[in-house]
Amino acid sequence: MSPSWPHLVGFGCYKLGGVAPPPEPKDPKVIETAILTAIHVGYRTFDNAQFYENEKEIGDAFEKVFKRTKHIIQQCTSGTDSSTVVNLPPELEESEASNSPLRDPTFPLIQREDLFIISKIWQQNVYEGETAILQQLKKTVAELKCDYLDLYLIHWPVPEGKHAEAYKYLWTEVLDSENGVIRRLGVSNYTVPDYLELMKIMNGIENSNGRKPIKPFCNQFEISPLLYRKSTIEFFKNEGILIQAYRSFTDGKFGKPEYTYNTSSSSVQSEESALDTKFANDKEVLTFRRITKRTGKTACQVALKWAVMKNIQVLPKSNTPIRIRENKPDNIINNNVLTDNDSWSLNEEEVCLLDSLMTKEHWDRYKNHYLQCRIRDTPLKNKENVVFWEEEKGEMKFQ
Repeated sequence: MSPSWPHLVGFGCYKLGGVAPPPEPKDPKVIETAILTAIHVGYRTFDNAQFYENEKEIGDAFEKVFKRTKHIIQQCTSGTDSSTVVNLPPELEESEASNSPLRDPTFPLIQREDLFIISKIWQQNVYEGETAILQQLKKTVAELKCDYLDLYLIHWPVPEGKHAEAYKYLWTEVLDSENGVIRRLGVSNYTVPDYLELMKIMNGIENSNGRKPIKPFCNQFEISPLLYRKSTIEFFKNEGILIQAYRSFTDGKFGKPEYTYNTSSSSVQSEESALDTKFANDKEVLTFRRITKRTGKTACQVALKWAVMKNIQVLPKSNTPIRIRENKPDNIINNNVLTDNDSWSLNEEEVCLLDSLMTKEHWDRYKNHYLQCRIRDTPLKNKENVVFWEEEKGEMKFQ
């Protein structure tokens, strides 16, 4: 059976609470409110990482949710009248503010198995090897208070085969062992050559249970209309590997007012006409304005819809409850799964327009980011002979 995403819209936790990397201070209350709000409005997949340095605070929020659910279920199964059920257990009653989502009777009953929890191992641990990897894995599970990870990713393909050694160790020694601490294993930020190197090393290996290696469950990398690496996406899909997108909003760029045509009232139409004139020669902005005017959606929602229509899981992130609600799964796709009967869609022309927005500037920024991050926090240096799949195929030609 081919793998599939349980939810096409997940919640990204990078910089949640104002962290990653330090010394920017983090606010535990902001993190808790964001996680509780996300669960309340329908997010069930949560994308974490060692590098984000907020897994403990996120785990504290998960723990409160699980305790609340257990408390309510215990009352119901003990015969307590539904009209007298208390939402919070005693240990949470005093600490939770009056406006806490946990006090809302509509807050869902969520148990661990209802969530799909992801984390990623950082380059330093990958470089240092097995002991550092296992120590961090145990720390992540303990901090997230989740008992196991639904998906664990190699965050970046550390050169000189280090990424493959880490994957091999996790596959042969940890996956399906350690009391099921990892349910699925995947990769992140892998190019096609990185993947081919990994598969070459994994060929013929068996894990402790005698299972031959399966391909990574997914590859998570930056995807947006401004960085659409079509051939790489198609390659991994043809390999049976799911695709996961981060930075869908290009660091918040699509949240700028000019990207969304305001159709809320006639009183703003003169302002919108002025913006049309101002950005008349900006293909990027005009494309989003045209689509948001027709659909009545925001540019961020359009960017997410564009990806999920390609069966790519997206991970919108925000510290702000209003933004978390705005991009909630049901606002992007019905029931968080891909069907032919969705409440709104992009037409073929709009998809093609969004597909065509990548420029040399965006491509060069990606290349530099990849080359820097894969060796970050390691003593390794980049080799200059890195060949990118798209360039090898002659696809990166810009006007």
